[in-house]
Amino acid sequence: RRPGRPLLSVLSAHLGRRASTARCLGRALSHARFFLSMARRRPGRTAWWVALSTTRLLVSPRTVSEGRALRSETTTKTAERFDAALRTARSVWQPDAHVVLNGMLARDAPAAGEEEDPASGLLQKRIAEHEKHHDSDDLISEAAMFAELRRSVEAFPVARPETGAEVAALLAAMLDSKLNERRLVVLDGRVFAHEVFLRRHKRRLHAMMLASVARELKLPNALLVVDENTAGPPATTRDGRTPLPTLVIAKLRGYDAPGVLVPNPYFGGLDDWGRDVGAMRDSQRAHPFEERARRVFWRGQIEFKAGQPCEASLGNYVRLAIAALSVSYPDEFDVRCTTLCLTDYGKYIGDATTCDPERAFFALARAARDVSKLNYPIVTNATIDRADYAKWRYVLNLPGRALGSYSRNLNHLWFLGSVVLLHDAPYVEWYYPSLRNGVSHVALNSTTAHDVFRVLDADSEAQRRLARAAGLVGERLLCPSCLARYWRRTLVELRRHFRYGAVLDDPVATQRLFEDHLKCSPDVDAQGSALLELHYDPSKKGDAKLRSRNARCRPLEMLAAESSWDVAPQKEGRATQRRR
Repeated sequence: RRPGRPLLSVLSAHLGRRASTARCLGRALSHARFFLSMARRRPGRTAWWVALSTTRLLVSPRTVSEGRALRSETTTKTAERFDAALRTARSVWQPDAHVVLNGMLARDAPAAGEEEDPASGLLQKRIAEHEKHHDSDDLISEAAMFAELRRSVEAFPVARPETGAEVAALLAAMLDSKLNERRLVVLDGRVFAHEVFLRRHKRRLHAMMLASVARELKLPNALLVVDENTAGPPATTRDGRTPLPTLVIAKLRGYDAPGVLVPNPYFGGLDDWGRDVGAMRDSQRAHPFEERARRVFWRGQIEFKAGQPCEASLGNYVRLAIAALSVSYPDEFDVRCTTLCLTDYGKYIGDATTCDPERAFFALARAARDVSKLNYPIVTNATIDRADYAKWRYVLNLPGRALGSYSRNLNHLWFLGSVVLLHDAPYVEWYYPSLRNGVSHVALNSTTAHDVFRVLDADSEAQRRLARAAGLVGERLLCPSCLARYWRRTLVELRRHFRYGAVLDDPVATQRLFEDHLKCSPDVDAQGSALLELHYDPSKKGDAKLRSRNARCRPLEMLAAESSWDVAPQKEGRATQRRR
């Protein structure tokens, strides 16, 4: 009765199943619309017979075969463009990797007597290193981690204070008001920070972690200057001449960079991290190793921001190069972008200020976007919970998308019962001294990844050993109590070398130091100079777990502050503030 729109929708669905190209579908619909319009004007059998005959002709075997041929030709050309872009990207990135990409894409030179091709036995040699020991447990321990902690404290480029006056001078420099946004104070087992410190998300997470540690362990008195920038340099005095002891969450170019490594802030509070670990262990037990998908798994972001220098997108280059393997070897790699993925980079190509790595990145990104339309998706909209990563036998960690430093993704991978694969990169975190390639994990890059997978996937015994060793890394280095112990050991090492206790353990000396150098306001102000006592409340949720209250400015009153957090601190009147 209404032959127009309903029949058109039926034809669209039918042709969508039979015609394999958008061109054929569009041609069929245009003809169908024409004959349907004739049928409305002249409702007779002839018009309908012509419309149906035309439809039958358009989806005839000959037309379908032509559509498939056109699709095959388009697929081949698109795949060829993708392969060419990938070869160009590797040729640009690889030779100058140490110069342009800080070595992140460079293949490690094999040691004397080792084969360069991983398939020829190099990987098996590294995996078999722990067989010299009776138990691989000996290789996953805190000893190397704590040794590097002590070395980094002793190697920090500032003279060790020998007298109480020199200690006081060092602490006075660390109390400079310019460091209010980077300083944490630990006194009498409690944590203090200026209000401005809590305004940045990473630093607030640091404060939350340290406050949760202080709830579990009695921390010694110390001043801590925290830097979330992995590229350095460390904090300095106001004149910029003397570096000050600084805590860092990663070192972009290796251990030699100044700074004391501490856990990254994305673990959050110890109780939250404990629940995350429990969920991942439950998922590990729910997915037997033999039943897991035998592919390399990764999900994350690949994004370039216009106007940034080349070195600000190093992680994006690495991520896209590895994701391209999902096109070349779809049965081996499930490496895909989930958010902030491969936007239109075409308008940036040809920019005179764009460096060669960026040009290669743009070209590969555009080719990857095109090839993703042909059912080889580098981009996916499906989100996967971290605990469900245990469905894959191999889990991959790639550098952060900005500077190519650490990625919070790695925090969780050690608890999944899977083989952990790390991208070859010079950056380090606090527990890396206890890792060994071929024992706790396997290192790879875009050039070696296929060969590494081929060798590893053929050795089921090596897979089990690596998965077990990865679990030991989580249990012995990243568990909630492990993080608490490392934080306390960090404060102990700082106090031992820089002799903080000579001043901070003396209430009179501490009061004199703070009165002279701690510039703070008794109330919250625009400059964030109010000094706050921080308390971690596990009964709350999210950011509300980190509670704060005015700590006053004089240290003896800080130490004598109300101990119960169930009673809100009373506000002072203006007269009391003036007398103070």
